[in-house]
Amino acid sequence: MKCPMLSKEVKVGKEITTLGLINCLKEECAWWEGHGGFCAILKICRHLEGIDLALDDIAHQLPTERKMTL
Repeated sequence: MKCPMLSKEVKVGKEITTLGLINCLKEECAWWEGHGGFCAILKICRHLEGIDLALDDIAHQLPTERKMTL
């Protein structure tokens, strides 16, 4: 089954891989949200990216081991 996720860049660690370009099936796809006109998979990915950024911010605010011993 064709998936719009395959036309996106995927970041694994520090490497970014571009997957092959494949057409979106839209209304024919089980992941297509007909009422809003968007792909549920892409929406989930955007939410996960936001969560990743928030967790990264939290991680940078945590005291490091060196700071805790001072």
